[in-house]
Amino acid sequence: MIRGGPSQVVGAQMISVATGGSYIGTVTVHITIDGGIQTTGSVNSGICTDEGFGFYTYFPTEAETDGIVIAFTFTGTGALNVTTQCFTVSDQLAGAA
Repeated sequence: MIRGGPSQVVGAQMISVATGGSYIGTVTVHITIDGGIQTTGSVNSGICTDEGFGFYTYFPTEAETDGIVIAFTFTGTGALNVTTQCFTVSDQLAGAA
């Protein structure tokens, strides 16, 4: 993930507690930047996009990616919580590859 970069996406596979299968329902993302205070995503009140088969995505704002380690915790009623950690690089390093 590019630190403070625009147009990025993060996702998680959500599992139903009741069935062990793909979760179907509303998923909300909560963001922790560099071990700070966890906040609900600001885009669409943190509600994620259902991509199908239990996979959900969130498109963070530039401010929500402005840190070294970003943790995106996906939650849903009746789903196992999932945290996806992203380490960021500067846009100069991303273009150097």
